[in-house]
Amino acid sequence: MALREEEPKFQAKYLVRKGIPLFLLAVVVSVLLHSLAQTLIGSMIGKSSLNVAGSSEFLINHHPVAAAAGTIFTLVIAFVSFRYSLHYPHNLFAVSMAFVNASMRLTEIVTVFIQMLIYKKTTVIADESILLSLIPLNNPTPIIVLLCFLSLVITFLTIIIVHDSRRIPYKWGIALLLFILLSPLENFIWMIFRLLVG
Repeated sequence: MALREEEPKFQAKYLVRKGIPLFLLAVVVSVLLHSLAQTLIGSMIGKSSLNVAGSSEFLINHHPVAAAAGTIFTLVIAFVSFRYSLHYPHNLFAVSMAFVNASMRLTEIVTVFIQMLIYKKTTVIADESILLSLIPLNNPTPIIVLLCFLSLVITFLTIIIVHDSRRIPYKWGIALLLFILLSPLENFIWMIFRLLVG
């Protein structure tokens, strides 16, 4: 059985010249697609997810169905982008979309899970905490189990995406740096979006 030949890694210059703009584009596209999914579902059920006027929340839909739609759509994009990147590993945009959409919800869902585990309630205003109201249970144990499962799925999906990004040198260090920068980038995008809309 012939072993698959390892593809050559990207050069550092190429990653700086092409990779950084493609990563930034992936963040912008991902945030806008997440917003679009929420807005479409929100408008179907009579609520808009766009909250611009004087709110510290950049984009929060207080209807749990729209919050669930945004989260599910983000994860679907992560899986589709990852599948595409497996067939076309040279496509940095597909790799960036997979990584961004998988890791974008990771911080929120882990935070909500830890708060539910310790305090049996959450104070985080995020899609994951809002969609918990879709589960009408007095006992928080099933919710904690579900959040634990989702946290593990998203964590391992993110790890698998990074592991399979074979053409990127120093991929673990780069992934950690991009993960740290992801949340401030999202907030910056929403700040710009609010300035443009407002």
